[in-house]
Amino acid sequence: MNKENIHQLEAGRELDRLVAEKVLGWRCDLAPYLKKGVQWCWIDADNNVIDFAGVKGDDATENDVLPKFSTDIADTQIVVEYLGYKYQWVNVCFRPDNVERYECKVDYSYDGLATHVVYADTASLAICRCALFIVELINYE
Repeated sequence: MNKENIHQLEAGRELDRLVAEKVLGWRCDLAPYLKKGVQWCWIDADNNVIDFAGVKGDDATENDVLPKFSTDIADTQIVVEYLGYKYQWVNVCFRPDNVERYECKVDYSYDGLATHVVYADTASLAICRCALFIVELINYE
């Protein structure tokens, strides 16, 4: 996936899945859930079960328990905290003078100190695109 592809990704479940898998290192799997049989869940890199939606039952799908990183700023906070932990500096701001009103800027180490800035219509979308770009860049090399 190249820079242009990432910067053109729209908010939605495809981007949410890419952020979960590529940025946060999560995987989706079926897991036993107390007295309810099995349920789709996301499991983090340390094998902890993530259950944001609280969706239980046989009708639940993996999308039901996938956080809405690219559209819900509360879920996006998980990505911001991860970026801050991993790369130390994350700045998200509102830019009323810009057509795409939100900016996400992350300073990261990649062959020295580097900065990547993404503009988007929403803060959540800018954050997700920026996070995915940095992870793809670092993992590509």
